[in-house]
Formats: sequence, structure tokens, C-alpha cells
Amino acid sequence: MRLNPFHSILTSFRTKRTRAGAYTVFATAMVIAIAVLLNLAAGKLPAGITQKDISTHKMFTLSEQSIALTEGLLEPVTLYWIVTDGNEDGYLTQLLPMYTERSSNLTVEKIDPIVQPGFAGAYTDQTPALNDIIVVSETRSCYIPYSSLYLYNYNNYYATGSYDARFAGESEITRAIDFVTTDNLSKVYLLTGHGEAELSASFSSGMRTLNLETEVLNLLTVPAVPEDADCLILHNPQSDLSETERDLLLAYLEAGGSLLLFTDCETDSQWPNLSAVTQRFGLLAQTGIVIEGDGGMSLANYPYYLLPILGSHEITRPIADAGYTVVLPFSGALTTKDIPESVTVEALLESSGSAYLKASGASADVIQREARDLDGPFLLAAAARDGSTSAQLVWCASAMLPDEEVNAISSGTNEDFFLNALAWMCGNESAVSIHPKQMDSQLLVVSSKVAAILTMMICFVIPIVFLTIGIIVTVKRRHR
Repeated sequence: MRLNPFHSILTSFRTKRTRAGAYTVFATAMVIAIAVLLNLAAGKLPAGITQKDISTHKMFTLSEQSIALTEGLLEPVTLYWIVTDGNEDGYLTQLLPMYTERSSNLTVEKIDPIVQPGFAGAYTDQTPALNDIIVVSETRSCYIPYSSLYLYNYNNYYATGSYDARFAGESEITRAIDFVTTDNLSKVYLLTGHGEAELSASFSSGMRTLNLETEVLNLLTVPAVPEDADCLILHNPQSDLSETERDLLLAYLEAGGSLLLFTDCETDSQWPNLSAVTQRFGLLAQTGIVIEGDGGMSLANYPYYLLPILGSHEITRPIADAGYTVVLPFSGALTTKDIPESVTVEALLESSGSAYLKASGASADVIQREARDLDGPFLLAAAARDGSTSAQLVWCASAMLPDEEVNAISSGTNEDFFLNALAWMCGNESAVSIHPKQMDSQLLVVSSKVAAILTMMICFVIPIVFLTIGIIVTVKRRHR
């Protein structure tokens, strides 16, 4: 009697060995299916949950300012990323999702310049480059060139063979979002006509990050300070103001204006017209150079390069909270006298009690303490506000605070102080400067091609290999 071959096959599946093998195959398939589903679900989660920023300077952790601005968007904003597939900047690939997950009103759209060669021309006259970003709202647009995202300082390159590199992606993108969504842009005038020092390139470009419009102004050429002036900057004048300029500044301040003043240790406290402007807030210059007697409060071997104590103020608090310090070279001192009742004066920067003031200034023969030197502590920078008129004055007694090389020594903290002061005086505290991130540690940045290969290996190839091995082992055991 011939046996039905199908009957033999069915009978073989009823054995204990076959059932055990079938259970193993089924369990393996279930594990693979669960792993695939978990991977797909994880891919839909926000980047802030699935990715942990372990870089030293938190390269891809958004600041409170960026989070508040993005989450508070009330109108649609689109970030057009000019890039071709495979040429995406690794840092932008990590950073941009941090913005889009914070607001449904913010989207990122890739624009291939080969497919759409004329797209960028509608927003800028510049020749577009890969990884440029165009931020567009319903009212205006802002173009971010890729070159502005990375800041390099080569001041010490020839001496040490190294250079300072910082990533300004967050500060640039946040600035652009704020620019295209704000209703009013602040205007800052740079006063000239008294041998004032020019602001360095990084400080000038830094004002752009606060969306400040700037213009040079000579008070002798106008009948009054322009009405659109939110703040005036007077940077290290080499001579006193004229009486006409004094009167114009006082009238501007009486109307609620703001003045950011930088002077050096050689500034003559007897300049009557400039003194009349600062005395409006109860502040005067104390001629001389401050030498720090506490070695921990100055640069090593340079006791006139001060590392001052930061006051508790909107301008300095973000710097202190982040653990940074301002560098103040060749600083004079400020003193208070007859402060008006409506005026509040707050210390921004102070020396230690071990500091002393040499009245002869930078021309002093020795820097060691002498009997005739004045004892500290000294007020080095102050913020004053008149509660009745809303007039404001921020005065720093070191004209070198906005110096490019000094700013590099402070790792950009001096620039933060400068920009924070402007933001405070322009009534835009939410725009307090976002510190560019130091690039002294590298994240593992994986391209999209490599990521696809790794995904295939982890989700399919490796499980299939183990499944095949399991089947082979099961079949061999069954035929023993």
C-alpha cells in the first residue's frame, strides 16, 4: 500500500522536535517584528527625546531664548535650506529639527539649487552657496549665508599653531526668526566727531544678531537727535563734547533716550560737557588706571587686565549663570555723586577690595602699589535708569572691552556684555545674545547614506542572518 507523501509531511510536523523548531521560528519572527515596529516608532519621536547632546558646550541644545521665541510663534515661518541631497551640513542636520519640533508654525523645506536655480534670487543679490538658509515669514525674509554659521579667530595661529572655531548656527537662525516676525526694528546711532574708535568687525556683526539697524551720527550736523534713535553709542572719545552736543544729548535723555558709553583710563574727569551728561545719572569718571592686587582677579602677569566681579543685573546675569567672565584691560574707575532721587544706579562690573588706582593712568612708572594710590574696590561699569523719564545710561570705564583680541581672550564674553547692554537699553531683553558654541569637541555626524546602510543592517540584514542560522540549526537537529 503506497503511502500518501503529503501524509508523511503532515506527520513529521506533529513530532516534538518539529513543534519546538516551529516555536523557535515563530518567536524569532515576533522579536524581529517588534524590533522593527519599535524602530519605526522611535523614528517618529522628537529629536530632543531620541538624541542626547553630550558635547562639551551643548552644541545642539537650544537656549531658553530660542525655545521661547520658537514656541511663541503666532505666524507661519519657513526655513528654506539651499542644499542638494548628500551635501547637507552635519551640524545643521542635527540643529534644524530642534526648532521644528518646538512649533507647528515652523517648517524646514529643502531647495535643490540645481532643480530651482533662481529660487534664492528672489530673496538676495548674493550668489547662493550650499547650506545657505532663507527664513521667510508673511511680512519679510532674512538670508543666512553658510559662511556666517562658522566663526574663526586666527589671532594666535602663528604663535600656537591653533585657532578658535565657533558654531553660530543657533544665534544666526534665532536672529533671523526674530527678524522676520518682529513688528519694530531698533535703531542705534554711532556718534562721531571726537576721534571715537571704530567698533571691531565681530561687535558690528554682533549687533546684526540683535536685528539692530545702525547708522553713524555727528551731532554737530543735526538740529536734534533723530526720533528713531533707540540708543546712542559713544566709544572712547578723545576730546570733550561741545556745548551744543551736550545740550542735544541732555534733551535726548530727557525724552527717554539711552546712551552706551565707553571711556578709557585716560579720560579727563574735568571734561565739563561729557561730565554734565553723565552727572545727569549721578555718575562721574575717576581718572586713573585700576590695578588688581588679587591675582585671581586678573590675567596672570597682567594685573591691569582685570577679571571683574559681575553684578546682578539683566545685562550680566546670563554671563554669570553660564560661568563666563569679562576681560577688562586698562580700566579706569567710576564714582557716584549726587544721584537724583528718580535714578537707580546698579553695578555691572567691580574690582576686588585688593585693587588700587594709579592716578597717573597708563603712563605710570610702576604698577606696584604706592602710598599715594587709592584703595579699592572700584566701580568699573554701571547701568543707570531714570524712573521718571525712562532714560538709560550704561557706562564702562574700559574702552578696550569691545576690542577684537580682548574679546578672543574672553572667549566672546565681552561681545555678550556689549550686546546684552544694547538689548537691555533697546527694551529687547528677550534678544539677549546667544553665545556661539565652541567647536573643541566633535560629535559623531553620520551622513544620510551611512545612516540608511546602518538601518538596513540593524533592522533587516542582522535579524535575517540570525533567523537563517536558527533555521539551519533546527533542520540539522531534526534529522539527527
